[in-house]
Amino acid sequence: MKKKNYEEALAPLRVELNNLAHWLQHTGQRMLVIFEGCDAAGKGGCINAIAETLSPRPASWCCSTAAGTTAPASRR
Repeated sequence: MKKKNYEEALAPLRVELNNLAHWLQHTGQRMLVIFEGCDAAGKGGCINAIAETLSPRPASWCCSTAAGTTAPASRR
């Protein structure tokens, strides 16, 4: 996908994400988003893209935490 087409497709989704963030703030509802995948699967870039889209003022409640690694015995 060309960058121009990507940006055009992403614009309405960013608006929708901000609408969701405002709704969550005004209703007091909470939302949990979990990204699961292997290392270097692009999760960090996706999380950063979402956080950048949100307004910086209410984004203080937006945080991300990496889960610990699994024990060697459970990887088998």
